[in-house]
Amino acid sequence: MYSLPSDRATVWKPGVTYNGGIPSPAWPVVKKITCTNTTADLVTVQNTINSSHLSNPTGAVVQLTSGTCNFNSGFVLIPSYTVLRGAGAGATIIAVTNGSKPANNAPGAHNDPAIIVGPARYLTSQAGSSNTGTSQSTLLTADVNFGDMSAQVTSAAGFHVGDFVLLDETSGASWQPDRAGTATSILAASDYRVTYQVHNPAYQYVDDPVAYPTTPTAANNFAGAGNGSDAASWFSRQDRMTSEIKQIASCGATSPGAPCSSTTIVFTTPAHISYRSGNIHYAELTSYSSAFVINGGVENLTVTGTDDDAIDVQWCARCWLKNVEVTQWLGHGVGFYNAFGSELRDSYVHDANWPVPGGGGYAIAVSTGSSEILVENSISIRANKVMVAQSGGAGSVIAYNYFDEGMVGSAASEEPGFQGWVEVGVNGSH
Repeated sequence: MYSLPSDRATVWKPGVTYNGGIPSPAWPVVKKITCTNTTADLVTVQNTINSSHLSNPTGAVVQLTSGTCNFNSGFVLIPSYTVLRGAGAGATIIAVTNGSKPANNAPGAHNDPAIIVGPARYLTSQAGSSNTGTSQSTLLTADVNFGDMSAQVTSAAGFHVGDFVLLDETSGASWQPDRAGTATSILAASDYRVTYQVHNPAYQYVDDPVAYPTTPTAANNFAGAGNGSDAASWFSRQDRMTSEIKQIASCGATSPGAPCSSTTIVFTTPAHISYRSGNIHYAELTSYSSAFVINGGVENLTVTGTDDDAIDVQWCARCWLKNVEVTQWLGHGVGFYNAFGSELRDSYVHDANWPVPGGGGYAIAVSTGSSEILVENSISIRANKVMVAQSGGAGSVIAYNYFDEGMVGSAASEEPGFQGWVEVGVNGSH
């Protein structure tokens, strides 16, 4: 009988369901809204979300009745301890009609998701870290080994008890033998933990744009590859694909919100892989430029027609999407970005408008360091990639779902000569 090696197994406690459960059934319905299918709907919904959160900051439900809500003018933000709940998938429809269209890779005038569970659409980030919302970093003074519950850092300044922080390391990539035989060598770490899609000789139409070599400096967070805007920074801080989000349990101080007084930072959950200090991998601990939203959710509704993702969960901890339907989108149907312990469950993501490689038709994405995510009891079909992990996924569980019909194009206009090709179903590393 096969036995999984101990270094390939980690604690199985992802999402919200397995950490006390989704709390919204006990929360009051503060306000019910009947949408008018006009552009006034977006402002009405957002204002109601905001006022409900202010009046019930420890748990509020905003209920949408059956009907269509017109979100052509933008998106709504879901704050902490707040749920946007419809009357059921297919009954309450969040519709964008000026967004994406089938068999078309161009965004419309909307050019946004419909719903963001998180503090903002974008956050200020460090140089070379445009998608992360990271703020300040400190080098580790010792390795964090797989399973460790703490990190030793150079400075604890700027960290607080309860903060969510990013633990990551540089790739340490250099030219290594190409084990696949595609080229003489490939840009990879010596242990191949990180392997760039960059070959020597170059592989035309396949290789990603990654500058190499790059001189590691404090200004680029000691990256050894990338230029701050190329593929080395698409889903992580520059050259720091190995990453996960942790929450600070204590650091000399123990009271929530108290500044750290010790350079020993203790986490609430263990490290899911090792992070190496020193002048090859330069492991760091990094703060975020905004507090995370906690316990925000979306339930019982459909989102359709969006053109830059449909529903995003970002800078969010213990957040959830439950019984949602996402269809006819451009980008990611459901995106987890810089998220911790959040989940998608009992949901249906299907029929991307542009099911073609390149990011325009992915169904479910776990990205930019997102950790301990749960995707369970859901259906994901008829997209290019039915799920994808992009520099994220540590400690996550994606199981007990139905994933099928991942494909490369569904019409000649989408991918000439390749329409109908079968795509990889489980993209665990991307």
